Amino acid sequence: MANRTELYLIRHGEAENNVRKNYIAGRSNEFPLTDVGFDQSRRLGKVLLEKGILPDRVYSSPAKRPFQTGRTALIAMGLESMPIIEDDRLQEQETGDWTGRVATEIFTDETLARIGELGKDFRSPNGESFNDVGARMKDWVDSIPPDDNLRTFAFTHGGAIRCLPSYMYGWTHEQTYKTQPGNTSLSLYLHNGEDWELEYLGKDVDELENAA
Repeated sequence: MANRTELYLIRHGEAENNVRKNYIAGRSNEFPLTDVGFDQSRRLGKVLLEKGILPDRVYSSPAKRPFQTGRTALIAMGLESMPIIEDDRLQEQETGDWTGRVATEIFTDETLARIGELGKDFRSPNGESFNDVGARMKDWVDSIPPDDNLRTFAFTHGGAIRCLPSYMYGWTHEQTYKTQPGNTSLSLYLHNGEDWELEYLGKDVDELENAA
């Protein structure tokens, strides 16, 4: 048990969609981890165990890649029987009709101009905006009990992780877009008694392992 109420958002390990270049994956929930992704997830679990950072409860996006990351990390921590609760609000950004398309064919000058005009409210056809993702992520975060001194892990996606602080702190579209949490990186939120506050974003496993 933590001595403060902590929430860790953890990006999944390398997945098959991550190694496809010039490809718009969006949610693409069926993509599994690569062998590298499984290795990253095991290492994540081992380092968390060494640091004594163990979860009291665990959530995951229903997509295959974060769920596999979570289960693999928990096994490495000796917590193979701990349940993982799936929640749709932890999903990756929905890219709608663009999912599976070639990025350079989609991002024409006209589309880029439209994105520049609408910023974080831009949506692909049948997709979500950055603000849409941030709002549902904040809705999920606010469902976590704020004062029970428990540590929550949530295995999720890079887009979801960056859209949450963007929504909470009013980041620009450019700042949001350029924020790219790495595979199996951790982002920590602490509850201050009134709301959740971002402690750090996108700390990789090397940083965690080398921390005092």
